[in-house]
Amino acid sequence: MHKFFPKIIASVYYLFTGRHVTSSTADISYSFVGLFLKLGVAKVCVMFSVIFIGKFLGAAAYGDFALILAIGNFWCLPFFTSWGLAFVKFTSEGKSQHACESLLSAAISVAALIICLLLPFLIVFRNPLAAMLNVSPKIWVWGCVFGTLMGGYYFSKNIFQAEQKWSFYVIGEYFFAGSLSVGILALFLAHPVSRFGPTIVIFGIAHLVVILFTLPTILRSLRFPHYKDMKRVSLYGFGLLISFGLSLLAMQMDKLLLNHYTDSSVVGRYQAYYVSTFGLLASFTVILNNYLLPLYGKHSKETVKRMLIRFLLTASLPIWLICMFFGRFAFILFGKSFAFKWIDLFWASTFTVCNFWIQVIVFFSMTLGEKALLFNAVAYSVFIAVQLFLIPTLAKINGVSGTFQGMAAASITGFCVVMAAISFLTRKNLK
Repeated sequence: MHKFFPKIIASVYYLFTGRHVTSSTADISYSFVGLFLKLGVAKVCVMFSVIFIGKFLGAAAYGDFALILAIGNFWCLPFFTSWGLAFVKFTSEGKSQHACESLLSAAISVAALIICLLLPFLIVFRNPLAAMLNVSPKIWVWGCVFGTLMGGYYFSKNIFQAEQKWSFYVIGEYFFAGSLSVGILALFLAHPVSRFGPTIVIFGIAHLVVILFTLPTILRSLRFPHYKDMKRVSLYGFGLLISFGLSLLAMQMDKLLLNHYTDSSVVGRYQAYYVSTFGLLASFTVILNNYLLPLYGKHSKETVKRMLIRFLLTASLPIWLICMFFGRFAFILFGKSFAFKWIDLFWASTFTVCNFWIQVIVFFSMTLGEKALLFNAVAYSVFIAVQLFLIPTLAKINGVSGTFQGMAAASITGFCVVMAAISFLTRKNLK
């Protein structure tokens, strides 16, 4: 098996890219496969933990859990991830360790300042803001606090991503997966009367463990940042914030709209399909994008675009079949409180493939400069407009399937906008 592994990698590489493996691409491919297999174990542990959370909470409480994640993703996560990705971009272009630490200090300073200004406002005005989304103030506050923890967690991974310290990146993932799995197992063996609050606490602790793992690196970089670095990180980070914030709103609005027009039990069923299809693929997409982002700049943009399109076309059917298979298996684990329908799984898997296209191509477009960020913002604005137009009607008619239909249509529309922007920018650069 050991002798055939390089041949398998070479065959798969040619299938997805249409190119033969060179020595450099072989090294990258072997490295990525090794990283994927290592991270895959951690992602599977997290996936099953999230499924068992749904099984023990039930559909209604699982819907509230999904709303907490949606609120946190939109309100707090972008302010960490945007400047974290700016840090990744500028660090991958530089060579000096001192410059890397200065950039990290600048990114931390900007993120901390924004969160310190934003979070008190979100908590003080929790009642009117929660009423706008048809959720309880308690769910709103949990979402805001949770968004801060998730932001710190992803920022911590950006540090290792920027320096391409993938062994530390993997260790952080295992810390998160292990803390979550052990905590959930201990909680449900204890059979507490109320499981919702303790579940949220355990989920938060798992994020905090990863943050503490990167704390020594963060402490070493703490200093008064240079004005030049603050300016670079701030300007590029704000551009990312618009694009990334809109993308997160696009990906979380489905649950908020569904909750507004139905109730939390329907949101819980929707989240079960979402986790067992899109959640499965999202784990792979995150690994793929995080690994490739620092490498995009080493090749011709037009070459990378062609290879990505071939990859997306080739991978779509296998991804759809995997989502259908795993989705059915996941619903067996979710239990009887989550009613299963094949038509819902069909549309959930279809949306997953459509969104995979836009997620991969948006990450590539981020390497094309500030103008690409503007086009991405336009693409996600169109995505949101399609959601707002289709989901309220389709959700009332077809429920969970209708919501996924609206999300699939929004994903395809957004992908077309991003592709048009990439074609325009790459053609302009070639002139």
